[in-house]
Amino acid sequence: MPPLLCLSPILIDQSFPRNEDELYVAAAALDAIQDLLNDDAVNLIITNDLIELLNCIDWEQSGNLLYEIYKHLSLLFITGNKRIIHIDLSSINDFQPHPLPEGILSKGNWADEVGKLLVMHDSCFDGKTSFIGIICAHAFAGGPLCKYNLPSDTRVFPLVGPQNINELGDAYEWNYPYDIYQKHISFELAKKNINKFEGVSIENPNGGSHYKVKKPGALRPWILDPNNDPIPPRHLKELEALLNYPLPLIKTVLLTGRFPQLRLRLKKLDL
Repeated sequence: MPPLLCLSPILIDQSFPRNEDELYVAAAALDAIQDLLNDDAVNLIITNDLIELLNCIDWEQSGNLLYEIYKHLSLLFITGNKRIIHIDLSSINDFQPHPLPEGILSKGNWADEVGKLLVMHDSCFDGKTSFIGIICAHAFAGGPLCKYNLPSDTRVFPLVGPQNINELGDAYEWNYPYDIYQKHISFELAKKNINKFEGVSIENPNGGSHYKVKKPGALRPWILDPNNDPIPPRHLKELEALLNYPLPLIKTVLLTGRFPQLRLRLKKLDL
């Protein structure tokens, strides 16, 4: 499940003239980001005010390259894209402007919007790994990763490039039934629904009661036995290694015959 990326000011705030080198960095970074979107490796997050920032800029002020950047951003954010997540931050009033990456100036309201986004993120943050990162345009254009010129204990979103994007956490979570941990799984339900997991097959007993649940590449099968009904929790947990899913998801599929829905951690809404 992908993390979320937020555009840095160098990509989204063109409210002041940039030199050709900066424009080439922005264009190259947007191409690299598009490749990640095409591979479903990330989603981008945008707010209403940041979209308004795009709409208010005179995109013809610096010639063809700036206009190409505008067209690229328009295709992403203005015309609609399923990998773009729109967030409404209008209800957040208690926030601090988010620091800018070192060497970047901005006349727009990027810092305020991202400061609000940090408040929303931290309201559902597990305290371990941020699931939103700020795109470092220079890193995505093949240069070094930028940094913040701030004390180390300042709360900020991490700056990310291709070299460290995998350090972000998942922005989505499975929407399990609230009482899934208390549910029991019968032999019949497990036998009926275990094949909902891709690649899984069941081998019928050969002279005994053991059904063998197999998956290509697994070191050994998982045993399904009608004499263990309902299936003991410790035995169910062994399916995590076979199926590479957490136990609550496995139990949900075995109970219902379908995967739970994913929801964005920021919204806590079914997608």
